[in-house]
Amino acid sequence: MSTKIIVQFYRSLLGDLDELKKIDGYDSWRVHESKALSDLVQRRLEYLQNPEDCSKARKLVCRLNKVGIHVCINLIKIFY
Repeated sequence: MSTKIIVQFYRSLLGDLDELKKIDGYDSWRVHESKALSDLVQRRLEYLQNPEDCSKARKLVCRLNKVGIHVCINLIKIFY
């Protein structure tokens, strides 16, 4: 398949999904759930970044070299 055909197919699919969102009746639900998820993530980030006692908070220090950054990102995924 050529890239041009794939791009046309992708755009067509996006258009179909947009139309489906308008007619399935769940648009307000999606907006509400998106807001709720965003609020949850923001509260969690606030909690993690502002501990009550910094001396007892877990800390992660990473060397930001080419190899180290990938290891650091994977550790963050594991711990949080």
